[in-house]
Amino acid sequence: MKDIRRRGKNKVAAQNCRRRKIDNMSHLEREIMDLQNELKQAQSRHSELTRERDRYREAIRGSVIQDNQQQGSPTSSGNSVIVMSGGSMVRGVRRQDSGSSDQTTDKPQKKRKRTE
Repeated sequence: MKDIRRRGKNKVAAQNCRRRKIDNMSHLEREIMDLQNELKQAQSRHSELTRERDRYREAIRGSVIQDNQQQGSPTSSGNSVIVMSGGSMVRGVRRQDSGSSDQTTDKPQKKRKRTE
């Protein structure tokens, strides 16, 4: 009698285990589909931002070239430089034609430690 009851309980437990396994697989498949959609959206956004960045670069190049032509200096002289400020604002500025080491460069200046 106990053996029959034990087998019956085991049968129900096995059915529940199989049902949970199927539910978990379904959940994981839905999660995979959601992540694939998210990846496609992120790739699309990346492409869009890359195109936008390239358009800005071309606009800046055109602006610097036009500025150089208006100033009467050749575009290859290196008198203009692109300055990035605030992470999103872009402007073209003229380099100073002095021998000073404080000229604008395209490399960031390193901070020096104070010695007292």
